[in-house]
Amino acid sequence: MNPEQFDQDLLALSVPTLAPGPYMQALAERLSPRWGAVSRGGMSRRRRTALFAGITLASLLAAAAGTYTYRRYVFATTWAWTEKESSDEVMFSDVDPAHRAEMIALWKSGQVTLLEKRPDTPDRPSVYVVRFDFQDGTSETLDIGEHPNPAARAEWRQIRAAGGGELASLRRFPNGTVMYLVRYVLSNGEAIQQFDNFPPMSKADRFAAYAYVTEQVKSGAGTIVGSSMGMLVVEFTLPDGRPFTQFEQQPYPRPELTPARQDEISEMIALGRGDFKGQIFSEQTSNYIVEYTLSDGSVFSIGDGRPVMTDGEWSAAREEAASLYAAGQYTRETVNAVDGQPVEVLVMTLSTGYVAKIRDVAEARQLWGIE
Repeated sequence: MNPEQFDQDLLALSVPTLAPGPYMQALAERLSPRWGAVSRGGMSRRRRTALFAGITLASLLAAAAGTYTYRRYVFATTWAWTEKESSDEVMFSDVDPAHRAEMIALWKSGQVTLLEKRPDTPDRPSVYVVRFDFQDGTSETLDIGEHPNPAARAEWRQIRAAGGGELASLRRFPNGTVMYLVRYVLSNGEAIQQFDNFPPMSKADRFAAYAYVTEQVKSGAGTIVGSSMGMLVVEFTLPDGRPFTQFEQQPYPRPELTPARQDEISEMIALGRGDFKGQIFSEQTSNYIVEYTLSDGSVFSIGDGRPVMTDGEWSAAREEAASLYAAGQYTRETVNAVDGQPVEVLVMTLSTGYVAKIRDVAEARQLWGIE
């Protein structure tokens, strides 16, 4: 891949503007949360390029090959950052549905053919060219950012969680975003390079570092270092002084969002309070638009990833949705996305009467917890 063209693709990547207001949680979900599989035959060259660039950019929010995601509530105020490995269903969500299940089974068992590992460079992650051979006699070749051997993938995750790995380079892209390229050496001597939004550190240290960044966001700290498609790239400082960048909606900071107001909105979300204005869909996710009227009379419109439910109701709804999905008790419906294009959603009616419309399997797993 041409490095100059790669940077251009990152700059041109479309980031959705879902609704006015200070909260833009959809970024991490709009971009596929992991490197994923980039089909050479199942999608256009332009879509492959955009997807490849987008998944790389998403490593600002998630480890490129391990897929760790975070949920952030109330426009970077109260953050519940978790590390949860996404499913192979997410990884292969863009491939041909006719072979998707079989492809996932082959991937999980390691029954794939490694054709080539692209040479690692000081500023590029590992890429594996893998062939999947199907029972109907056909095959498909993908560029994948994860090692094709399940044992190697498991060992890589253990090394990362323990804080292993060596920093190969720090790359700042033209739009201001910073990514760390980390090199991991397996027990057999093989090396894996992955982009990460953190330099090498243990899982516990990552949580502590993110909490450190959170306090900077809540206080309106940080330096605007660039922009992309209407979003600002803001740089914060990790505990060791190294940079950490993420996207923020304009304007940043917003002085009217005082810590007291942020905390009040967080409490209202947990208590299921707010005026639901509608659900909107983008290419890969959806947002519930909720208006919050605070005790001081101020009003904020927020696009959140969860419906207006208490924490308890939300937990129960997620469990029921997971059961319905596993039992195949759902339908599919076509709705219009924010760009006017038709998209398909999963529709489930819960015992409470609530009708859940979920953009796709990737969102179903990350947000609703569907297995």
